[in-house]
Amino acid sequence: MRRNVLTPFMLCMVLGVVWLSAEGLGDIKRRMTQRAPRIGHLKKDKAVGENNRGYLEILKAGSLDAKAKQLVRDENGDRRLVYEAIAKAEGTTADLVGRNRAMMIAKRAEPGIMVQQPDGTWKETG
Repeated sequence: MRRNVLTPFMLCMVLGVVWLSAEGLGDIKRRMTQRAPRIGHLKKDKAVGENNRGYLEILKAGSLDAKAKQLVRDENGDRRLVYEAIAKAEGTTADLVGRNRAMMIAKRAEPGIMVQQPDGTWKETG
């Protein structure tokens, strides 16, 4: 089974960013790493998918409890911090960073994961 967990640290290193301003990279990396297994289960259940802006999107709101919804919000908040820091360092926008990250996620996603295409439609990988 192919494991696809691109940590914030790896993402930042690839893009040449080694420091996040207010919050240390270590804190964000730790939180995202702790959430990764639970998020992986939600993706496999197709309850959430990866949208075309680099964020998680809830696909089956009725099947998620409040804790799972908060998990998605927390993950997206940390992704936003990473994208903003990268954008600042690269002289671009967080939106562009997120969209580029979404393309990377879609290319590397395990089979059976829902990803949003650039045109807004959803497709199962595999």
